[in-house]
Amino acid sequence: MKAADYLILIVSFLLIANVLLLQSDDDGMNSFTGVASEQYKNRKMQGSELFLNRSMMVLTAFFIGFIFWSNSIDRLF
Repeated sequence: MKAADYLILIVSFLLIANVLLLQSDDDGMNSFTGVASEQYKNRKMQGSELFLNRSMMVLTAFFIGFIFWSNSIDRLF
């Protein structure tokens, strides 16, 4: 395993931890039917929810970048 593979492993664990920390405000069945979607339409994210959402986007970008980096390293060597 190369350095990029270890970074992918670390970022994937951070992504899993981030998903587990995110709170779900919808009921499981209502998410399929769309009943509660109007209730949270105009709600703004604040505090830790905003931080977790932004960190999820950054970690996803790093994950995708490291995947491309890992694939290009394997082709060069």
